[in-house]
Amino acid sequence: MIDYITLKHQADGTPTWDAFLGIILKASVERQNWQSSELIQRTLEGS
Repeated sequence: MIDYITLKHQADGTPTWDAFLGIILKASVERQNWQSSELIQRTLEGS
């Protein structure tokens, strides 16, 4: 699971897009082709 407290946040408390890059890249090496919905779900699981 992702620890949202440790991610970089915007002023309104929302995590920034680049806070998810490491998580997305880590998940993306598992397969060559992803459907966006699958990659989003895998990212939210915290890979």
